[in-house]
Amino acid sequence: MAQSPRIGSVSWGAMTVEGLPPGKAETGEAVRLYNELAGSQPVGGLFHSTC
Repeated sequence: MAQSPRIGSVSWGAMTVEGLPPGKAETGEAVRLYNELAGSQPVGGLFHSTC
Protein backbone atom coordinates (compact mmCIF):
# COMPACT_ATOMS: atom_id res chain seq x y z
CA MET A 1 0.00 0.00 0.00
CA ALA A 2 1.46 3.34 -1.05
CA GLN A 3 1.37 6.21 1.39
CA SER A 4 2.02 9.87 0.79
CA PRO A 5 5.02 11.11 2.78
CA ARG A 6 4.19 13.69 5.43
CA ILE A 7 6.65 16.54 5.78
CA GLY A 8 6.40 18.95 8.71
CA SER A 9 6.09 22.64 7.99
CA VAL A 10 9.41 23.39 9.72
CA SER A 11 11.31 20.92 7.51
CA TRP A 12 9.50 22.12 4.39
CA GLY A 13 10.27 25.74 5.30
CA ALA A 14 13.95 24.98 5.97
CA MET A 15 14.35 23.49 2.50
CA THR A 16 12.76 26.56 0.96
CA VAL A 17 14.99 28.95 2.95
CA GLU A 18 18.08 27.05 1.78
CA GLY A 19 17.02 27.53 -1.83
CA LEU A 20 16.18 23.90 -2.48
CA PRO A 21 13.06 23.40 -4.55
CA PRO A 22 11.11 21.12 -2.20
CA GLY A 23 9.38 18.03 -3.44
CA LYS A 24 8.26 14.76 -1.98
CA ALA A 25 8.17 11.15 -3.08
CA GLU A 26 8.05 7.69 -1.61
CA THR A 27 11.47 6.43 -0.53
CA GLY A 28 12.40 4.41 -3.63
CA GLU A 29 11.50 7.21 -6.02
CA ALA A 30 13.09 9.81 -3.74
CA VAL A 31 16.40 7.95 -3.69
CA ARG A 32 16.34 7.54 -7.48
CA LEU A 33 15.62 11.24 -7.98
CA TYR A 34 18.25 12.28 -5.42
CA ASN A 35 20.91 10.19 -7.16
CA GLU A 36 19.91 11.51 -10.58
CA LEU A 37 20.08 15.15 -9.49
CA ALA A 38 23.23 14.71 -7.39
CA GLY A 39 25.15 13.84 -10.54
CA SER A 40 24.73 17.36 -11.89
CA GLN A 41 23.88 19.77 -9.06
CA PRO A 42 23.92 20.26 -5.30
CA VAL A 43 20.94 18.54 -3.68
CA GLY A 44 19.63 17.83 -0.20
CA GLY A 45 17.39 15.10 1.07
CA LEU A 46 15.27 14.40 4.09
CA PHE A 47 14.76 10.66 4.32
CA HIS A 48 12.81 8.79 6.97
CA SER A 49 12.66 5.11 7.72
CA THR A 50 10.30 3.45 10.15
CA CYS A 51 12.33 0.24 10.15
